[in-house]
Amino acid sequence: MDEKDRIIGEQARVIAEQTRVIAEQARIIMELRGTIARLEARIAELERQLGKNSTNSSKPPSSDGLKRPNRLESTRESIKSFGGQKGHKGNTLETVENPDRIEMYKVKNCKKCRQDLSGQSVEKIIKRQEFGIVALREIIEHQAEVKKCGCCGHVNIGTFPKHIKSHVQYSEGVKSLSVYLMSNFIPLKRQSQLFEDIFKMRISETSLMGFTRECAGKLGNIYKSIKNYLENCPVKNADETGFRINGKTNWLHVLCNDMATHYRPDEKRSNLPNGLSGTVVHDGLKGYFNLEGIEHALCNAHHLRELKALIEYEKEPWANGMSKLLKHISQLDKPTKKLINRMNILYDRIIEEGLEYHAGLAPPSPKPKRGQQKKREGHNLLLRLKTHKQAVLKSMTDPTVPFTNNQAERDLRMMKVQQKVSGSFRQPKGAQYFSVIMSFLSTLQKQGVNKLTGLKAAFHSRIYSFKQIADLQLSTI
Repeated sequence: MDEKDRIIGEQARVIAEQTRVIAEQARIIMELRGTIARLEARIAELERQLGKNSTNSSKPPSSDGLKRPNRLESTRESIKSFGGQKGHKGNTLETVENPDRIEMYKVKNCKKCRQDLSGQSVEKIIKRQEFGIVALREIIEHQAEVKKCGCCGHVNIGTFPKHIKSHVQYSEGVKSLSVYLMSNFIPLKRQSQLFEDIFKMRISETSLMGFTRECAGKLGNIYKSIKNYLENCPVKNADETGFRINGKTNWLHVLCNDMATHYRPDEKRSNLPNGLSGTVVHDGLKGYFNLEGIEHALCNAHHLRELKALIEYEKEPWANGMSKLLKHISQLDKPTKKLINRMNILYDRIIEEGLEYHAGLAPPSPKPKRGQQKKREGHNLLLRLKTHKQAVLKSMTDPTVPFTNNQAERDLRMMKVQQKVSGSFRQPKGAQYFSVIMSFLSTLQKQGVNKLTGLKAAFHSRIYSFKQIADLQLSTI
């Protein structure tokens, strides 16, 4: 082999080695690109998780802790200004014609020359009223006459009221106030101390628990009546939240509207209310779609929060358009058919744009050996909005249906307060008593009836059905 052939062979070997190295480097680059893509997706996912709060996800406000976000921004657009709206009557102290007590401040001498003015006629009276409270213990002694008939010798005893059953007992007013304090999450020990400090009455914690048990028992019929009313009303809200009983997770289910509230504790979240009719507004839990005989309306506040996260973190272009569209729909008042058709067209167009956007993206993670390929959160939201379009836009076509499920979420908020104060219930019956009483009190409040008035009526067994609530007189204790 001459020198020329040797050089050519050496060059070929070098070229082959370089080709192999380049191919290996290309393979490594491809692997690194895949690794970088996975790491970027993981970082984005972690950043999203860290950035999640009650304003851009379904997390409750109680989970925000000390990092609670500024709530100056709302997910809903509003043309209303802060404070009282035009035409709102407002509430303020007003003088009354017949005060309970009058304090007269007489003029005896002239403040300038010290002349005696006791005989001088009064030219006018300047009135100022002070509103205060008086906490008094009232002990009522019930006396029944005993008479012996002179004709037949029968001994006759006067009839005590039905609620007077013991030699010494607490009044219905005391019981009502105790249950009212319980509903405001005042612990039993503090209730006992409060009664002693204000009313000079020492009531044991056992007696206070007995008042709650007695009240729940007397409200059994009206509790069922409220449930029956809500099951058959045209539109109702439904939701559920977790709470603890004896250290175990249970669920509080709520069925409500702007007139009534029904709470029901259950061991399982999947045990949703049956026998419903009309339209149910909910958060999209799959179990609700298995209920028969109802129409669905989805909470758009949840959708707006999810869209906000997609705008802030994933930067998905379709999310901003859908967010603006839903906010615009929330402000519509009796839209025409033409406007409804236009909103439907825009809605479908945004959905298609979003699906096309996700079709061009790489999967968020490698396909698993078993199961389906994981989808991005934005893709899942798009599919939900497309599949349940009628439920999402229900408030636009039916003015009686609310845009959000905020009514149910507000009614469930009291359970979170209870959990913060007490932590959990010791026994299931305690949760049941709580649910019965809070259902009644929430319904009273929604109908503008004084809670203490309603509790007194319940202890006196003067109310048995939902229809009787509105007939109660507005008064104070």
